[in-house]
Amino acid sequence: MEIARLWGASCARASGAALVLAVLAGCGPGDGNPPRDGASASSPPVPTANGLQAVWGSGEDDVWAVGDLGTIVHFDGKTWTPFESGVTENLTGIFGAGATDVWASGSEGSVLHWDGKTWSIATQFEGTILLGVWTGASNEAWVVGQDDSAPPGLGGGGFVAHWTGTLWSASDVPGSDTLWKVWGSSPTDVWLVGTESQAGLIYRGDGSNFNPLDFTGDAVHGVWGSGPDDVWVAPLTGPAQHWNGSAWKASPALAPAAQTWHGLSGSGPDDVWVVGDQGTVGHYVAGKWAVSPAPTMETLFGIWSPSPDQAWLVGGNATALRWDGSGWR
Repeated sequence: MEIARLWGASCARASGAALVLAVLAGCGPGDGNPPRDGASASSPPVPTANGLQAVWGSGEDDVWAVGDLGTIVHFDGKTWTPFESGVTENLTGIFGAGATDVWASGSEGSVLHWDGKTWSIATQFEGTILLGVWTGASNEAWVVGQDDSAPPGLGGGGFVAHWTGTLWSASDVPGSDTLWKVWGSSPTDVWLVGTESQAGLIYRGDGSNFNPLDFTGDAVHGVWGSGPDDVWVAPLTGPAQHWNGSAWKASPALAPAAQTWHGLSGSGPDDVWVVGDQGTVGHYVAGKWAVSPAPTMETLFGIWSPSPDQAWLVGGNATALRWDGSGWR
């Protein structure tokens, strides 16, 4: 992958390793936040004590969650079941193209794949911390994170790798500290979000060439959209911001001063979710953002929403809650 061809701009690199490791450490078993009363009253028990970092599914009876120490659990519509991952690193992201084609990313550079029968290590990027994964078709996948293999004192930088169905190509991202997540509206409209000099960084490309978008805000930890002209991003702090096809617009109604955001998902232009610290959940519906209280005080890292009356969120202490259209259970 030619860096000069792939990246439309470059600037000074700084290390974001301290922030990456702090976030990864924040979702381990027992992160110190007690659950609210009734936190698990209606939730199926999750067969792990480990923190969960990401969730995705192909349907209401096929939901996967991944997390600390190689944890993988699956919900079949009634119960959660543990699956062997073959790794002990923290699993940070999960996304699929279908029930038999699911990918997961790991904090020590592993990329895992589910083929409908078993999880296996598809590839390993030594010296990287992978933080997100996305697939837009059965013959491709993207992973992003941080290249932490630089010599001592030189810091790391953003990292991206692309699988084309037969091989992986990988590249550092000039000017970035860390890439936190990747998402696309299609295989030819791919978004990379992260951190540059402690500020937000957003790249957009056609799968081969990427250019930065003008963006003002904190480091971006989440990205999701319903299409190329309807994209939301979740900065680490501050309001969620919306791309309408030509510019970004902030939504200050959902920006508590001390709130930290980690995950973002939705099912359509008028159904978007964002999750963060201390069990805080934001919901965009009817053209407005509002807080949607979840029965937990755990740090929430991931959310997946396939329809307006269904969503899953995951977080510290094996937290996994489901939205049924009226509340979190």
